[in-house]
Amino acid sequence: MVLWFTVVSQFFYNFDMLFVKAFFSATEAGFYGALLTIGRIVYFIGGSVPLVMFPVIAGLKDDVSPRKYKVLLKSLGLMAILAVPTALFIALFPELVIKIIVGAQYLSLAQYLPIFVWGMFFLTVMTVLAQYFLALAKKSGLIILTVGVAFETAVLGRWHDNFWQIIFGLLIVFGLISIGLLTVCCRDYIFSKQNYDKEK
Repeated sequence: MVLWFTVVSQFFYNFDMLFVKAFFSATEAGFYGALLTIGRIVYFIGGSVPLVMFPVIAGLKDDVSPRKYKVLLKSLGLMAILAVPTALFIALFPELVIKIIVGAQYLSLAQYLPIFVWGMFFLTVMTVLAQYFLALAKKSGLIILTVGVAFETAVLGRWHDNFWQIIFGLLIVFGLISIGLLTVCCRDYIFSKQNYDKEK
């Protein structure tokens, strides 16, 4: 399970870059790489939260109380506190960020950043939720992520004429996977709460 989770996580992290290298020119791939470098700032800042959350959730694996859901909620809240302001700053001042991080020769990427950073935000949400499911050894989350792999492959395989299609494709895929994982979490919480209340 851990191995498959690692493979799936690496797919979401790397597939778009490999895809762009295969279907776009070397120059365009270089520009997309610069776009990724900036966008992944959101991922790196918010993605530190699962490292703290994982051992706590794992320790609550056999706990029938709603505590693990509270930990997840706090983790998502902390991730949002870190990632949302970062994404907003990049979206509002794309030219400034580009000049600081990759240089003025990449200013043409400014048009993509306000949308792209939210795709990276959803990737960060996915990471937090995926680590939660992994800590509890729940296959339901891994199933959703695996379906997401097929979905991303199909979406990018069908729409990849330009950067806009790639970016919107990622935004849709990562957004839907995040919603799917959150839905399963909410369902599990409701069942867990009902059973816990009955036992009390």
